Amino acid sequence: MRTLIICLALSLFSITGLAGDRQDKMLHKLTKKLDLTEQQVVEVKSIMDEQQAERKEIRKAMEALHAATVEKMSVVLTPEQLEKFKRMEKKRDHKKDKHKDHHHDNEA
Repeated sequence: MRTLIICLALSLFSITGLAGDRQDKMLHKLTKKLDLTEQQVVEVKSIMDEQQAERKEIRKAMEALHAATVEKMSVVLTPEQLEKFKRMEKKRDHKKDKHKDHHHDNEA
């Protein structure tokens, strides 16, 4: 069970999409560094859009799986353990948000 929670946490950390400005910045960077043609820009943008949609679906599925796991664990854990687990989750979320903010700052 512990391994499952760790895997879920790592998966949620690693699944991040290229949304909005990030995708535009990445496309601009690729266009400039790879000297893409207009046709290549159109095709690469299409690929990136597909990937973004797929990542969004994967993220939803991972969140649902995580919620189901937490629900199942809440039946097994004592009230004290459940409270501690919720604090751990909150701390994990805070670290994830901090990592996400740091990652965004480095891209600019």
